[in-house]
Amino acid sequence: MVKTCFWGTCNSDTRHPDRIQNVAFIPFPKPKTNWEKCLRWVKACGRPHLQLNPANIDRHKFVCTKHFVSKDGPTEEFPDPLPADGSIVKKNRPHWRQRHALSQSRYNLANSSPLAVLSAAAEIKELQEKLKASEENLHHQKVLNQHLCLENSVLRLFEYYCSLKYETYVKLLQFLTSETVPKIQIKRKDIISMDIQEQLFLTLMR
Repeated sequence: MVKTCFWGTCNSDTRHPDRIQNVAFIPFPKPKTNWEKCLRWVKACGRPHLQLNPANIDRHKFVCTKHFVSKDGPTEEFPDPLPADGSIVKKNRPHWRQRHALSQSRYNLANSSPLAVLSAAAEIKELQEKLKASEENLHHQKVLNQHLCLENSVLRLFEYYCSLKYETYVKLLQFLTSETVPKIQIKRKDIISMDIQEQLFLTLMR
């Protein structure tokens, strides 16, 4: 079965092994069993409604581990993918029973032996280091998302004005500027003074 990531503009696909090195695919939560989590994942992926919505979630929908705070995928603190629009990710608040159990464990720790206290302190230090690493990864991912959103918006504007994709525009420019293409004499001085790239852009806009 082909696995494809449906997060934002991600192109991770099991048909292209070069794109999925050290990457795993996490299946989408099913709407029948976990409706709220499914809605959160759909919103985080940021795809158009026709492409991704709770009605078309099936076993072929995945999100790769590139888009989670942890490189291993969902965690208790961050169970959902990072928002594709670059917004801030909030920690998952534990259930009241888990919070109650945590407070009870802290109470028991106060009455424990020194060895148990040292063991708990070492565990807390390890958790703090993991949290710091997760925050750094989250910051890098957020910056990357902002750059991707800006790049996509610029490319869409370019295609809107020129009716050409930027890659096609670059190939056309390379062809027109090659030595094999005959150069035509132009009488307009304002156009002669323009750069060849700007001349092509102006022609496409017209």
